[in-house]
This record gives sequence, structure tokens and C-alpha cells, in this order.
Amino acid sequence: MSHLHSRSGDQPEPNTRATPFAGGTETAIHVTDLAELVEGAVVQFRTLPDGRYEPYYISDSCESIWGYTSSELLADGAGFLMGADAPTQHLLMTSMKDAIKSGELWAREWPIHDRSGGSKLLRGVGKTKPGAGGVAGWSMVVTDITGIGRVDQIDESTQSNFRMLCDRLEEVAVHRFGRDLRITYWNPASARMYGYSEAEALGREVVELVTQPEHHDAWRKWFAEILSSRRGSTSFQAWRKRRDGNRIEVRGSIVLMESPDRPVEFVCLDHDLSPKRKLDQERSVLEEQLRQSQKLEALGTLAGGVAHDFNNILAAILGNTRPASTRFGELATERRIWSRGFCPSAGGARPRARWWTWLIW
Repeated sequence: MSHLHSRSGDQPEPNTRATPFAGGTETAIHVTDLAELVEGAVVQFRTLPDGRYEPYYISDSCESIWGYTSSELLADGAGFLMGADAPTQHLLMTSMKDAIKSGELWAREWPIHDRSGGSKLLRGVGKTKPGAGGVAGWSMVVTDITGIGRVDQIDESTQSNFRMLCDRLEEVAVHRFGRDLRITYWNPASARMYGYSEAEALGREVVELVTQPEHHDAWRKWFAEILSSRRGSTSFQAWRKRRDGNRIEVRGSIVLMESPDRPVEFVCLDHDLSPKRKLDQERSVLEEQLRQSQKLEALGTLAGGVAHDFNNILAAILGNTRPASTRFGELATERRIWSRGFCPSAGGARPRARWWTWLIW
């Protein structure tokens, strides 16, 4: 570390601060006393014009952060930069030079590996006091924010995963909004369903955007009830409004998102029922057509049966009619002969009766 330099034999004493009290006397408060009042490690050092860095005080709480005692950190010369890689150290030193020029409060976060090899995230807040000859004195408080940083990283990762998942939902409109009902997330399916782009929807009140004006108060009251009752999930089916003014029937769920370190949020998931209604209508038409075809099929079956039975009866009639017609023809001939050439006018009543009976038969 070329920019680090330690002079253990020629280190200045830790800074003290003179504090006046009533009565006119002054009492110096040592930096070690101040170190007990803050969370983290108190570090004092100076930066030289040639870029070197000289730590001369680190409070005992440093061991819980780096795993090294204050004497070990001072003897090594790394001070609060211990455990950071070379590029990180260079960035920190460069940012301190900028803070010296601007006179602003220095604040940075950086990763390290502690004595055991574990990864940590540190945050430092410092103030510089320029001195003579380009030398600047520094007082800094360094805290371990590994837990907080990981929570932030997890939260950021969760938000990213939430967006990536919802952006891929093609048939479910997902929009997110706070307790003020102003939209903070609007997925592509919401844009297709309601006709507003994400840029147009963000920051708008969801009630005014997607509901009819006469229903605004009812929707606001309903969201207030969900919030006051802390219902985790609520389902609904209602008519919504598109950008073009047309109504759209949706079935959806309102999910109340609560977290200790985040404001309350609503997540609304809407499913457009229009395709379902269209399918229901088409299914009804097909079912009616099926019923009509079944009726025609039954009628055809009945007509076929009747025709078959009629055909059987007709065949029997025709089968018996042909012999009868033949016999009738023969009898007719005989009757004509007898009627022309024979008439039993004599012989009494019996012959005449037999003759007429034969004719009738």
C-alpha cells in the first residue's frame, strides 16, 4: 500500500475538544470518551500532500468490525482501510481528496474481508479539517452495516424479481400502488388491458384511471376498508373502464403488502373476462346447434323406422294381392260366360239360388 504510511513513534495525540461550562472553566473531552457514545469505531488520521495516509487513533470497538485490535491496525498502517482490496482503497482515498477540496461531509460504503475471511459491508462518515502545508486531519466513524446492506440487497433483488415475473404475465394485469392509491408499477398486460402505457399510468390514482366516475367514492372507501381491516387478500369481480371509454369486465384480487421497514402497498391482479364471455357465447351457440342436430337425427331415425314398417306392410299387401288378382280374373271370365249363356230360369227355386250364390262368391 504505497499511499499508506505509519509513524508509530511520531503519532500525534488523539484530538480533544474544549467545552466551556458555567463558571468559566473549560474541561477537555477526550476522543476516547466520545467513542463510547457512538455506534461503531472512531478513527482519526491525517492525509499528506503526497497522498500518504497516517492513522493515529482507532477506538477499541474496531475489533468487532475488522477482527483486529486497535494496536494491530495502527501497527499495520492500514487503519480503517484494512480488509479492502487495492481498487477500493484507491477509490476511498480519491473521494477523501475531493471532500477536502469541497469541504463537504465525507460518506462512503465499501466491502471488506475481516480477519476470519468473512465478507462485510462498512459505512464511514467523516469530517476533515485542513491544516498547514496541505496536511488534513480527519475524524471518522465507521460502522458495520452488513445486515442492513444485505436486507437492502435482498429487497432490491425481490423488487427486481417481482418486476421480472409480472412483466412476463401476458394475461394478468398487475399494478402496484401505495395507500394514496397512486400507481408505482404497471406491467405490460395492464397497458394492453386498459390502454395506458406505463409512463402514462405511473403516478396516477388507480381509481380515477380504471373506474367509472360514479364509482370513484365506492372504490376509495373499499380500499380504505381493506387497509383498516388489514385483509391480506380480497377477491372481486367488477366492470372497469378502458382508455377508449369502453367497459371491461374483470375478475381480480387485491393483495395488501406489509413490511416493517417499508410503506404499506397494494398489489392488484386483474384478469379480463371478455375472452371467457366470448367463449361462453360460442359454446352456447354450439350447444344449441348440437341440440338441433340431435333433434334432426332423432326425427330421421323415427322416419326411417316408420318407412321400414310401412314397407313391410306394403310388401305383405302386394304379396297377397297378386294371387287374388289372378284368381279374380279367372272368376270374372267364368261369371261372364255363365251370365251370358246360362240362366237357370227353370227347375225351381233351388237351382236359381245356387246360381246367384255362385255369382256373388
